[in-house]
Amino acid sequence: MIGVELQDPLRDPEPSGWADFRRRENLAATWDYQALHHASTSWAPVMLAVFRQGEKIVGAVGAVYRGVRVSRPPRRRREPLVVDVRLPGEGNGRPTWHFSADVPPDARAGLMRAYERAAVRRLGVGTTGFVYRHVPVDEVTAVARRGVLLRETAGDTELTLGTVDDWLAGLGAGRRKALRRRRRRIDEDLTVVIGRARTDVDADQLARMVNRHVAARTGRIDRRAPLPPSYFAALTAHDDVSTLTYTQADGRLLATGMFLHHPTRPQLSWWASVPPEEGGRGHLYFDCYGRFVEYAVAAGAQALSAGRGADEHKRELGFAVVPARLVIVPRWAAG
Repeated sequence: MIGVELQDPLRDPEPSGWADFRRRENLAATWDYQALHHASTSWAPVMLAVFRQGEKIVGAVGAVYRGVRVSRPPRRRREPLVVDVRLPGEGNGRPTWHFSADVPPDARAGLMRAYERAAVRRLGVGTTGFVYRHVPVDEVTAVARRGVLLRETAGDTELTLGTVDDWLAGLGAGRRKALRRRRRRIDEDLTVVIGRARTDVDADQLARMVNRHVAARTGRIDRRAPLPPSYFAALTAHDDVSTLTYTQADGRLLATGMFLHHPTRPQLSWWASVPPEEGGRGHLYFDCYGRFVEYAVAAGAQALSAGRGADEHKRELGFAVVPARLVIVPRWAAG
């Protein structure tokens, strides 16, 4: 028998066995409980569901929930709420739920329904529904049912890795030359650092840049809560995260990207940069991808996930778009 329990990372202690489950299942550092704690200090608090078989954790669902206004935390049982099944920084083509291999696929839809029932009990009758974003086609059966809204949506972008030379050979001649030429110029006048568990990155600068970048690229339907500097400090210091920074001689951070480690399929997570009109450099985006491809190949990865958006630019760099679906479950169909 598998049961579900809900956790509030802002107030509840870390569930017993959570760190072991995350390591065993190779979940990205965005699932680290300390990171979830810091991500919960906004108007979209994190709600973590943990599935247990006996004492062993065998699955999890990560989500945030939102109220009517984005200027304050949602009021449970006092206003309409939407459960947005995603986590900050985690959404690169994989759903924000995960089950271990010993949970058979045909049991997972029932467990997701149990999760929905538990979430409605926790949040109250004002829960209007669940939004499952960017669900890979092969995972849709876990959440689809009669009465849901199902449609195509922006998918992940993924690059199958071989050698760096193979990757470069597959690019257009113009793009290949531009990457090499700009790499030389960047290395001449900027300090470029990439590494794991960095504690030298200014979390305040990083938070301002990332929150601004996200706000400019999401609309009213997919609003994202700003994340505090403490979240980015916890993430960049994590041993499963490598951070790439481009810094001027005066110490100003111009751009940054994050690499979430995984044995076979690492992810490119947060990216942000200073706009060119404010002294930034537009070509750092492409340089970042070149450096992270090299980094992933050196780590022995089989594929590199680069998330959603900027599909045209990513295709230039050899990435392919993976189809995905949006699944909206209204309250009457939930559970």
